[in-house]
Amino acid sequence: MRRLSTIGLGIVVAGTVAGCSGDDPAAKALFEPCAGVGEQALTQAGVDPASRVPAGSAEAGWQTCAWDGATASLRVYSADRSLEEFEAEAGPGNFYDITVAGRAGRKLVDSASLTTVCDVAFGAEQGVVRMIVVTNPGQPAPDACATLTRMGEAIVPALPA
Repeated sequence: MRRLSTIGLGIVVAGTVAGCSGDDPAAKALFEPCAGVGEQALTQAGVDPASRVPAGSAEAGWQTCAWDGATASLRVYSADRSLEEFEAEAGPGNFYDITVAGRAGRKLVDSASLTTVCDVAFGAEQGVVRMIVVTNPGQPAPDACATLTRMGEAIVPALPA
């Protein structure tokens, strides 16, 4: 009986270890904004590629990269959650449809910062990718969403589908 228990335990442990080993082939690689958005696109968008500030980690399920420009800063976020999950966290009725560089997205509406911050999320195979533009205080600039739309012409083609 003891031998059967040991064999049974060995099968359970082996099955558990086998189930946990290796990477899940169905898992989608998380887009890395600092590596995925090229210098030419950043320059065309009007931000300095050398001002790059990375944050986040793929293990945590999100990554971000920020760059500064003369009139605005740009942040690109990548997360492994869906666009629907992202919207649910922000609350119902806070998003509306927008198109940037021919790609459909969802704009987060924040009435406290309508002209200084623009936040647009795009669904992607790996989850959600966001572009956030914050205008620099004291610098003459159009509103943040006009700036995001202009920057998006260069940046959106670099984002994952």
